[in-house]
Amino acid sequence: MIHMEELIKTFKQKDGSVAVDGRDLHDFLEVETPYRIWIQRMIEYGFTENVDFAG
Repeated sequence: MIHMEELIKTFKQKDGSVAVDGRDLHDFLEVETPYRIWIQRMIEYGFTENVDFAG
């Protein structure tokens, strides 16, 4: 069984949640759109800074 932490680096937060770096995720997904544009689109989809991602 493959665990996510083997595919992309994860970080355990103080509250016990698990997070990934947005830039690492962008690279892992091989998104062709530049990060600065891609992350703004993610925000428009309803993701909330410091809840769903840290800027």
